[in-house]
Amino acid sequence: MKIISLVHHKRLQSGIGRGVLLMVLLGGCGLAIAADKASGKQLYHGLGCVACHGDRGGSKLNEYPSLAGRSATFVASELNKYRNAIRKDPTMNAMAAGLSDKDIEDIAAYISGK
Repeated sequence: MKIISLVHHKRLQSGIGRGVLLMVLLGGCGLAIAADKASGKQLYHGLGCVACHGDRGGSKLNEYPSLAGRSATFVASELNKYRNAIRKDPTMNAMAAGLSDKDIEDIAAYISGK
């Protein structure tokens, strides 16, 4: 039985191979890409969230919930529920449908200020 050294394997000598190996090795480490508040602000304003929920989530309208003071975990959880249609609201389901996990993390970071 021949044992192949991962370091010397021809496929792993290429940049792609090394990248794949790195992803495999780090995949179980629980590393998360840090949320980007600036990107979250751009998404929040660009998508029109500000129209109903106010700047930084401080809604002045009773019919729309104020998100100000909510944790990033709460905001991300609720956006995920809307994206996955666990919570039903036609407007919010449509708004959240195209958001990536990273988009949701960024928006949540912006709203929470963290």
